Amino acid sequence: MKFIRKILAAFLCLSLAACSPKSYTITNSVDIQYSDAQMNQYKWIGQPIADFRKITLKEALRFFDAGGSGILFFGYVGCQWCERAVPQLNQAANDTKTTIWYVDAKAPVDEKDYKQMMEDLEDVLQKDDDGNPNFFVPLVVGIKNGKVTGSHTSLVSSFKPEGNNQLSESQARQLRNEYLKIIEKTAD
Repeated sequence: MKFIRKILAAFLCLSLAACSPKSYTITNSVDIQYSDAQMNQYKWIGQPIADFRKITLKEALRFFDAGGSGILFFGYVGCQWCERAVPQLNQAANDTKTTIWYVDAKAPVDEKDYKQMMEDLEDVLQKDDDGNPNFFVPLVVGIKNGKVTGSHTSLVSSFKPEGNNQLSESQARQLRNEYLKIIEKTAD
């Protein structure tokens, strides 16, 4: 009986170790100007709030132009999809000790910068029936040395926001895993 308990204990320890979050390093060689993202404005973000840094679209473009690396989050407070995505991104960022570069999608932008963003992100943007790229949020993009490593738009296909409804545990885990994959692909 003691032998079985020891095997069970060893199995549980290995299982927990395999499921525990991994810390990642994403080295960004580009000096990015940022401010406090004030993510507590997202009503369901949860605590503690990870390292979110607010940047302009112009600064986000520097990740591409200057060969930077990082995780970009395009969204805005009050967007019903963003409000539900942010808690999962926050947890993924906390679990992996990753900085998230936040671009407020409602902030005014220069038309030239917007066109450049559409070009830089063209491969990951959803397309309309005519093949034209559309910019939807929430959008999380991993960039490594100026190249996109992965992205995820919206939530999960099985969820439709209505009122104050929330993602189920399995939907939340599915979305968080999408973000974790992007972080892992972008890490050094």
